[in-house]
Amino acid sequence: MRTLHVDTVNFGVSHYFAYIKGYNADKYKTAVLEGVLRHIPEICHGTGCDKVAFYFDGTGNLRDGYRKAHKWKKRKKFKNELHKLGVDEAKRQVKALEGQLRGMGMSAVHSFPGYEREDLIARAVSTQPGGHVILSGDRDMLQCLSKKVSMLDWKRDCLWTPTRFMREKGVSPKDWPMVLAVGGHSSNDFWKIDGIGEQTAVSYVRGELEGGSRFLELISKEADKIKMNLIIMTLPYLGTPEIEPVDKDRIMKSEMEKHMMKCGLQYEKEKTIKAWERILSVE
Repeated sequence: MRTLHVDTVNFGVSHYFAYIKGYNADKYKTAVLEGVLRHIPEICHGTGCDKVAFYFDGTGNLRDGYRKAHKWKKRKKFKNELHKLGVDEAKRQVKALEGQLRGMGMSAVHSFPGYEREDLIARAVSTQPGGHVILSGDRDMLQCLSKKVSMLDWKRDCLWTPTRFMREKGVSPKDWPMVLAVGGHSSNDFWKIDGIGEQTAVSYVRGELEGGSRFLELISKEADKIKMNLIIMTLPYLGTPEIEPVDKDRIMKSEMEKHMMKCGLQYEKEKTIKAWERILSVE
C-alpha cells in the first residue's frame, strides 16, 4: 500500500507555467484543474501508489507570527510583472481546486488553519502506515525522506530517495533543515549569511570546517538568525495536527464530468475516468 501526497501549490504552479508561454496569465484559466485530472492518475501508476491525498495551505500562518516577533518581513521575488500575474493566477486556481475536489466527493483533501501544506504532508508521512511518495519540487520537503518515504519532483522528472539524497547532498535527510538554515533557501527568503552557500553549510553540518575558519566565524556570529531559520524550516511545525490515513476514497462521476468539460477533456472522458478508477471508487 502506497499513498501519493500532493503538494498542490508546487504541482499547480509548475503545471500552470508548463502550459502557458511568456507568463501570459490570461491564456489558460483551467491549467491547474486539468493538470490534476489528467496527470495525477498517471503519476500514481508510475510511482506504484494506489491512494492519493491533496494538501492545501490553511488560512493564516503561525510562522508569520514568529517572523513578525523577530521583525522579519518576508519578501516575494518575481522575474517581472507578468511572472507575478502568472503566479497569482496559478495560486487562485489552486485555491479553487480545494473546493472543486471536495465538490467531486473526495475526502482526502486536507488543510488546517495556521499551517502550511508542507506541515500536513510531513505529519502524514511520518505517522501513517505504509509507503509514501510526496509529489513536490520544494526543497523543504527533502527532510521527510526515509525508508518508507520518497519524493517525486514532477517538473524535473526526479525521484528522490534517501540513498540518492545522501549521495548527491552529502548529508542525511534529518540534517537537511540545518543545511538550509545555515546556507539559505531562496524560496523561503531566510536571513542569508553573505558568503555562505549550500556546500559550506554541508561542510559545517558535517563538522569539516576547521577552527579559526572565516566561514566558521561568520556562522558563529549569526547563531540567532540560524536558530530562527531552523525553527521556520523544520517540518512539521509545532502543533501540526494528525492527518487521518487515506482509505479507499471516492469521486462522483457526474461532478467529475462537469469539470472535465470545463477543461476541454470531454474527448478523453472515458480514458480519464478509467485511470481514476485505479485509485478511487468512481460512483
